[in-house]
Amino acid sequence: MSHLSVVARIQAQPEARETVCRNSVTSLNQRGTRRRLHNYELFQDNEEPTVFYFIENWESERHLDRHLTSGPMKKFQKATEGLIATIAIYRMGRIS
Repeated sequence: MSHLSVVARIQAQPEARETVCRNSVTSLNQRGTRRRLHNYELFQDNEEPTVFYFIENWESERHLDRHLTSGPMKKFQKATEGLIATIAIYRMGRIS
């Protein structure tokens, strides 16, 4: 697969919403650390403010896998440890 789109849904613990949001924005601002990332956007659900969506487009699955084990990703995971209620990651290929 040459192009990979990712949607990650993260639900923060209610008391940790601001911390998770702040760390998500910090992660977004570390764009330069992600090679072959075409775009990366962060959204907050209007009806459930503890829910965040990351939408990413990668050159390949291999590049995403490298990112998931990178220092910035580990830093995000450590900063949000115990603060995330649920996480779901969807890897998708473009149809048209």
